[in-house]
Amino acid sequence: MSITRACLLTVLVALAAAAPSGAVVGGEPVAPESVPWFADVAGCGGMLVAPDRVLTAGHVQLDQSVTTVAPVALAAGGPSGEAWILGRGRQFAPGTGHSEEEILTDTPAAPVLLGVVSWGSTRCGADHTPSVFADVTRYRDFITGPSPTWAPSPTSAAKVTGSRKVGGTLRCTVDGYVARPTKVEVRWQRQGGRHPKNVGHARTYEVTKADAGHPLVCTLTASNDGGISTAAFAPTSMVKIPR
Repeated sequence: MSITRACLLTVLVALAAAAPSGAVVGGEPVAPESVPWFADVAGCGGMLVAPDRVLTAGHVQLDQSVTTVAPVALAAGGPSGEAWILGRGRQFAPGTGHSEEEILTDTPAAPVLLGVVSWGSTRCGADHTPSVFADVTRYRDFITGPSPTWAPSPTSAAKVTGSRKVGGTLRCTVDGYVARPTKVEVRWQRQGGRHPKNVGHARTYEVTKADAGHPLVCTLTASNDGGISTAAFAPTSMVKIPR
């Protein structure tokens, strides 16, 4: 798939867009070399806003600074003319019979970042539902701060240890967090049937007779001033309680 852009409002500026699985409606291909400050981070579109920062809906700091690409400037206010969304996707929705045009290179050389896509429909506007953007001017202190508070991202998936027998005690843990959380919420779920059932909210869980024959999983949601992150269970952490 190529990098595409789509007209959003009515100043040529660029927006970092989370990558939907469908299409960019009304978009046009852009040559990757013409947007060197654009990055694809784990499926999220992002922009280099400082030598060590790539701004996406869920990622920011780099392990090493980028010295070969000029960062994108942050907007000082709202849009005053035409704006563009930049992201990865198809120019036309699949099945429409359209083919992608030749790659274009009239992309602005010095864009100004207005916002980041927070969420939108998987069809990227084809179903006429809105997309929601975070205004970078409201988060400038966090984005450009020398030592911002980072969200407590887990360094591993949630893990379940302990006795799997009825009456035994299970514990939900992760290896650690990249930043200290101020609050951690736990959710235990009993799998099986049409819908999972929430059965506990403490770090430890005592296995009951109702759990016999069912898998149990846990999820840890950590938060601090930098944001919220979830450590979901890995398939290997699903615990089957014997009958």
